[in-house]
Amino acid sequence: MSDLAKKNKIEATNEDFNNQFIKMLSGFNGDQKTLLDYYKNNPDEIDRLKNFIVEQKIIDFIINIESIEKKQYSTKEFLKLWEKSRDE
Repeated sequence: MSDLAKKNKIEATNEDFNNQFIKMLSGFNGDQKTLLDYYKNNPDEIDRLKNFIVEQKIIDFIINIESIEKKQYSTKEFLKLWEKSRDE
């Protein structure tokens, strides 16, 4: 997945992160300050959240490609395309 993200410049922007965090805060049933403190004190969790955002964006990217490019290939054509994509 990380190769696909790099190749297509898919990343979690600050805006993406803030929007996801706001969603989490609104769905958090406890003290929101506790959640804020948790993320402030656990930078690995921030990275995990950013990775989640990138994964969601990759899924959206793949779905959009699938809906745009539907074409049937023979096995031989598919293998040629597969090899070409691995060489890039």
